[in-house]
Order: sequence, then C-alpha cells, then structure tokens
Amino acid sequence: MTIELQDIIDELPETEDIPINHRLIRYETAIEILRMMFSSRSASIYKERQKSCPDETLIRKWENEQRDYILQEQNIMFDDKNIERIIKTYAPIVRKEYAEE
Repeated sequence: MTIELQDIIDELPETEDIPINHRLIRYETAIEILRMMFSSRSASIYKERQKSCPDETLIRKWENEQRDYILQEQNIMFDDKNIERIIKTYAPIVRKEYAEE
C-alpha cells in the first residue's frame, strides 16, 4: 500500500497553532531519525558479528532497540507530542553518531 502526500495531509487534524507544512516536516524528520537509529544499530550489529568472539548479549540488545524503533515508527501517527519526543530523544544521538564518522 502506497501512502500519498495528499493522504497524509488529509489525515492531519486542523490545529491553529502549528501550520500543516510544519507538522509534515516534523513528522518526516521523526521518521528519518528513527530510520537512522535503526541503521546505526545495524552497523553496530554487523561490526560486532565480524569479531572473533561477538558479544551476543550486546547484539540482542541492539536488535531489541531496532524492534523498538520499528514499533515507534509504526505508531507515530500524527501525534505532535510523540513526534517531538522522538526528535528530542534521538536527534542528539544521531547527530553525535554521524559526527563521529
């Protein structure tokens, strides 16, 4: 199923305090941040598995985090508070991790 931009716009409840285009940008930003977190964990898992003695506990932890990111993305909807929570929680982590590369 493909979701079109107009479908997303049509689903957004009207709010006077936040313009619709700003809400869409924040929504897309939150989704991208979650995907970057997932990707970061994928890279960590790959690097750990390349070791002669990988830490399976650490790998499971990262895999669980990945599942959590997927669930958050699936449940994000257009809840402004949830979107802001995701951005505030994970954006600093993403910035730090990508700055180190």
